[in-house]
Amino acid sequence: MSSNNYQPTLVTVSSETISDAVRWVRNRILYTTDRGQMNPREISERWDDGIMGEIASVAVMQFLKDKGRHVISYDQIRRDEYKEPDPGWDVLCSRHDFDEWLDTTDNVKIKPDNAHSFSIKSSRIPKADQDDIHIAIQKRDFKIFKKSDSIDSDLTSDFEVQVYFSLNRSKYNENLVISIDEAMNGDIDLIIHRLKLIDRYGFCYLSGAASRSTIINYSNSLPEKKRYWKSNHAGYEKHMWNAPLSLGVSFATITKL
Repeated sequence: MSSNNYQPTLVTVSSETISDAVRWVRNRILYTTDRGQMNPREISERWDDGIMGEIASVAVMQFLKDKGRHVISYDQIRRDEYKEPDPGWDVLCSRHDFDEWLDTTDNVKIKPDNAHSFSIKSSRIPKADQDDIHIAIQKRDFKIFKKSDSIDSDLTSDFEVQVYFSLNRSKYNENLVISIDEAMNGDIDLIIHRLKLIDRYGFCYLSGAASRSTIINYSNSLPEKKRYWKSNHAGYEKHMWNAPLSLGVSFATITKL
């Protein structure tokens, strides 16, 4: 599946959703480290980035639930007290509920056959794109880190999803500060207030989703040296697979699966 003319989906994020995102980040923050080749972050920025990522996941779940699908996130079912890496997917979606699978499976990292897995990345619309989601869709890529020589190995879900937040509204600045004690004492409302989460993350765009096979076929069609690109941020460089957002389809199409 692919399309270069789909429309992004605007999702309004509730205050309850933001509270849930803060709780999930709190559960795992002690075991979260910065990815290799990424610039190191202070505690406030780490929390803010983590919360943005969780809001992105919950926004996808909210949309799919509203369309009548059963949805569950890995953080809701993990059995490792947040100490192990995730399985490479964030959310499962199915036409069937997950109760029987959860009661019988020995490994929740392995999804049931009747479910689709989604890897969800979040980002702010780049400054060069004038805070316009349509420009971003035409210019940007799904964020797939190049960890090996094969994109097949680095794609760990059925669908890749990129969620964008308005740059001007959501950008982080040094005035948004929480201490480690404030972050860990469980006062969700305080964290929401200090980081101005409702004002900054009140809505987001689901830019679309691209299937594993679509991305692999596209990558294999390119000359080998053009299958990835270098991303530089704050003096740190990382390699990303070339996977244009225009390979994706709208979420209205995804709900037909």
